[in-house]
Amino acid sequence: ARGDTTGTAPGQATAETVATSTSAAESEARGDTTGTAPGQATADTGATNTSVAESEAICDTTGTAPCQATADTGATNTSVAESEAICDTTGTTPGQATADTGSTNTSVAEVVQHLVKQQPTLVQQILQPPKKVKQFLLLLLQHLVGQATAETVATITSAVESEAKRI
Repeated sequence: ARGDTTGTAPGQATAETVATSTSAAESEARGDTTGTAPGQATADTGATNTSVAESEAICDTTGTAPCQATADTGATNTSVAESEAICDTTGTTPGQATADTGSTNTSVAEVVQHLVKQQPTLVQQILQPPKKVKQFLLLLLQHLVGQATAETVATITSAVESEAKRI
């Protein structure tokens, strides 16, 4: 215990230290979990500090629009849950902005739904051999999404096959 654990401010000289020192208990207390805004100085910090609990709270999942500052963010941030919601599957026309998008975005499910409605024959052809033609059409379908997505060709195949069973 180089420094004291009696509540003296971190970094301050105390009766038990020959020089300025901070105890392990005081160092651990630097990241408080008492709801202080991330990056703000707190009663138990000698300087600005953010605790793990506060850092995790930075990404809220309470429905705030993606990329917008929220009550528990020190800056603009988007949570995983909000990011996943950016691609909605509620039937919005592909390529159109929706209530849960920060910008125009199209999910694979929307592209498949659109193709099934507009080109049911094309969907059935995608499911027919030969394999190379199927792979080419699946890659083309992925390209039609218009932007990089987290979905893989395998996911698109699954989505197409699921939709084809319904028609």
